[in-house]
Amino acid sequence: MSSLQLLISGDYWHDDFREQFSKLEYPATMVPLERIQSTSNRTYHLVVLAQSRRDQISQTSVDSIRASMPGIPIVVLLGTWCEGENRSGTPLIGVNQVLWHQWESRFEKFCVQTNDGVKSDWELPLTASVSDRVRDFSANPALTQQLSGGKFLISSEDRTSFESISDLLNVYQCTTCWHESQSDEVAPRDFSAICVDGNTASSNFLDRVRQLKSRYEGLPVIAMLNFPRKQDLNSLAELGVQEVVSKPYTADEFVLPLARSIGDHSERTGQIVPRPAMLSSEAIRRHADGKHPNAS
Repeated sequence: MSSLQLLISGDYWHDDFREQFSKLEYPATMVPLERIQSTSNRTYHLVVLAQSRRDQISQTSVDSIRASMPGIPIVVLLGTWCEGENRSGTPLIGVNQVLWHQWESRFEKFCVQTNDGVKSDWELPLTASVSDRVRDFSANPALTQQLSGGKFLISSEDRTSFESISDLLNVYQCTTCWHESQSDEVAPRDFSAICVDGNTASSNFLDRVRQLKSRYEGLPVIAMLNFPRKQDLNSLAELGVQEVVSKPYTADEFVLPLARSIGDHSERTGQIVPRPAMLSSEAIRRHADGKHPNAS
């Protein structure tokens, strides 16, 4: 495959996207939205439209881009202010909407799929449902080898959240135990890790993490939150949380951090657990060869 060619437009200079786009190692053309038609004579593999506030990008603009660049997947990257439809506006038709915290892992997946000659999730038909667009494939055998037999303590405020996480871990042949509230006493067992599910990094949530860390000293902890901000990540890191997963997440976006939290996967199985990153062509090649992207 020739090198990926990206076209980036919209509010790409905004602080929400500066770090992500500064990491890109693929050729990227960046133009304001009003000049995007001037690039239609070139060939691209992906169009990214950055939106930091609702209604910055109109359906008319999307339709025009699709007409001039047929067959090229379009991703609208939503910034920190676009948290839910009330802020992001009515979902645009004919595009993949990706929240800022989902970008790195899903862009990495797009790169790997494209490199392998597989139709990417972002190239699905326009009639594909939201579930189709975040679909995952069967369980990774290497991850199953590592996680199989593991026992995980799931701390959540409702049983539905526990069951959804438990169902996912059951695919990897794991067992789970529900920790319902701060007062809930679960006898120490041979747990592999603690998964703490919540909405925001509120004082109550941080207290719950703090108590779990104290009660089950030494166990790795991962937290799942809606739209975690940088200060939330810092607060959780200070409490000793190994990984933070942003909701909504796909199976891979949950299981890979969980695998990292319980040990170095490369040493235990000879496989890699890639940290979400913007991979260069060389890193993609090493990834396909089974080598760690940072290896020499």
